[in-house]
Amino acid sequence: MPLTKFQTEVMEILAVNRCEASHVAGGLMLNAPPDSARFSHDFDFFSDAIEYLTRHSEMDVAALEAAGFQVERVDRCGVWKEGYSFRKAIVRRADDKVELDWAHDAAWRFFPIEHDPVLGWRLHLFDMAVNKALALSARS
Repeated sequence: MPLTKFQTEVMEILAVNRCEASHVAGGLMLNAPPDSARFSHDFDFFSDAIEYLTRHSEMDVAALEAAGFQVERVDRCGVWKEGYSFRKAIVRRADDKVELDWAHDAAWRFFPIEHDPVLGWRLHLFDMAVNKALALSARS
């Protein structure tokens, strides 16, 4: 999906910290063409292990703060403690903001994680489509 100027700046910082063990997934990938009508309000990062989630979320926050962004760690029930499988933060600068979600996900996939010039590393599009279809079916 298209990124705003602010989101592009945030993603340029975060893409450096992405790897096969900490990759982008979620709606951000599905509507990637620049002419898409849908903008995202959050970025979803998935890790194969909780240790990676902890390490990469801390690296992301430190990199954003070093670049001058305000980062609010959203702590619901202690999610920013060691060992939790989900973390959330809100990144702000002036009137712009974007939510960041880090989550643990199974390492099982149909296709390998792919390098992406904008996102760093991301889930394969076919795996993303399967995951979204499963998530939508679970909501009905």
